[in-house]
Amino acid sequence: VGKSVRVRERVMSHFTSDVNDPKEIRISQQVTHIETIPTHGEFGALLLESQTIKALRPIHNRRLLRHKIVTIIRRVRDANGYLRADIEDKAQINPEHTSDILGVFNGRSSAKSALKELGDNFYLCARLLNLEKGSGFCFRYQLGKCWGACGGKEPNEVYNQRFEDAFARLKVQEWPYDHPIIITEQNPDMLGQSN
Repeated sequence: VGKSVRVRERVMSHFTSDVNDPKEIRISQQVTHIETIPTHGEFGALLLESQTIKALRPIHNRRLLRHKIVTIIRRVRDANGYLRADIEDKAQINPEHTSDILGVFNGRSSAKSALKELGDNFYLCARLLNLEKGSGFCFRYQLGKCWGACGGKEPNEVYNQRFEDAFARLKVQEWPYDHPIIITEQNPDMLGQSN
């Protein structure tokens, strides 16, 4: 199952490159017929491709069959009133509960890299970013890269504002509508029809 603007070229590529790739050889040997379903645009094609792969479960379309786990950074307020970043793995995100999600990542390592970068750029505490364990002042404070929120030296209002500013560009945007929306795609080659 695949999508293409130039279907003929896409199909032919499976047969012309098969001598170099064992997967392509298997595909070309197993083909008995080819079926096309026209769509009105890219968005409709992507949705149809995903739905068809999940329904048919073809052996050569492994990537879209995987159930993705995403890593999120969630905003949490600690007992002293400081904002803290918690890292969680999620199979899905409820769109109605995104207000405390600071960022969405492909894995824990990319989430931690983002936290480290934000900590460096905004002088955020490594403990409050969940990059360091322990109590008292963090190691970054000793290096002059944290202004002491971890030891209560920096007021929580000041730290929290910098924390919010740091995550502003990563934050998940909330759905701006109170209802679902309808997307209409139109293709000039398919006059009188819309999708």
